[in-house]
Amino acid sequence: TKSFIHQARSLEDFINSGSNWQFDRALVFHIEVAELNPIVGGSEIAEDKKVNISQVNNRKFLYNPCNKDQKCFLYCVARFLHKKDQKNKKTEEQQMRKHIRSFNVKGISFPISIQGIKKFLKQNENLNLKINILFRSANNFGKEKIFPYEYGLGNGKKIMNILLVQKQSKLKSVNHFILITDVDKYLRAVYTNA
Repeated sequence: TKSFIHQARSLEDFINSGSNWQFDRALVFHIEVAELNPIVGGSEIAEDKKVNISQVNNRKFLYNPCNKDQKCFLYCVARFLHKKDQKNKKTEEQQMRKHIRSFNVKGISFPISIQGIKKFLKQNENLNLKINILFRSANNFGKEKIFPYEYGLGNGKKIMNILLVQKQSKLKSVNHFILITDVDKYLRAVYTNA
């Protein structure tokens, strides 16, 4: 519909410029269709334990979960809900797995898609979550841009913000979810340093 609106405006500008031409009908419309693969979060490369985020600005406001089992999203949720339980780094992953086992993930495949996240929130309403997903885009010069990807998934009162980053591997790009521990400080620092 945007292209039709653009076409109508262009035609109106042309006619208003004094040509005295009149538009009768369009003879041909050329529409291009491309395949779109949905974005999923999690690595399909078995040896990945953590995605390297050393190039991400202000990573002190991020929690980069383990990714070896393609469940980075679940690690983010567990960390968000149980951050007070994290006293010892050595037992952190064990504690996360314990919390993850309490989640209802029946019928959800990993790596998880946006539809899978919506299903997770519906199956786990007791978690009282609302999720915002931000997407990180960086160029070759390290300039970082953050875009809202999905906003307000779920109906809960606890608002969780996660960052979707892409990792380039030799075979393909892989998406990974990272928990934003303090979204205000993270975004303020990203845009004041850029």
